[in-house]
Amino acid sequence: AIENIMFSNPVKSAHPLWLMLGLAALATGLWLVFWPPTGSAAWVAMGTPLLGGSSALVAIQLVQWRTTDLERVAAPAEVNAWVMLLFLGATLAALLGSMDALAAGLVGGERKQLIVKLSVLVIFYVVLAQVLRARRGAVVLEDERDREIRRLAAGWGRGALIFCIVGLIVLLGLSPQHKLQWATPTVIASHLLFVLMWGWLCEYAATVIYYWRDRQ
Repeated sequence: AIENIMFSNPVKSAHPLWLMLGLAALATGLWLVFWPPTGSAAWVAMGTPLLGGSSALVAIQLVQWRTTDLERVAAPAEVNAWVMLLFLGATLAALLGSMDALAAGLVGGERKQLIVKLSVLVIFYVVLAQVLRARRGAVVLEDERDREIRRLAAGWGRGALIFCIVGLIVLLGLSPQHKLQWATPTVIASHLLFVLMWGWLCEYAATVIYYWRDRQ
């Protein structure tokens, strides 16, 4: 296997060792960007190019990989819903991990670190979406069942969004003024962002559940 990988071209052929090396480098880059050993910006600067190169390698290998059983039975909309769930969950985790910085107004290096983390997640989503589109090829992307599931799931997302907005309105409207010292413009903006992402998260979670129930 080692001899094969030494003479194989990772751009033209898929190989388990290339994929494993790419995933290992990807995990290391994520660790350096999201959980740096000392919190230093130097670690983040080292992890960012490592993330970029390893993401490209993993994406190229996955595009060339053989079709799996899950891909044969899962609808494109279901796969897209799983990707969005991962992206939204990781984004919410990054934002929740920076709540103290958001409450303080994101000054100095904290703002830069959060922007880097969110940028990495967006790039991951774009790369993964392109990989799945390339693997999917020319297939039917949506039929009547997909449209019905999308309609039902959108209702759940809209309901979650309305519920959170009403809760925020009640909290801000009925709380005494002296108890709203925390409600700075930055905090309110971050709460609105959380509400928006929560609505999307519920919609895509409902999509996954509906497809799972449809297969049972």
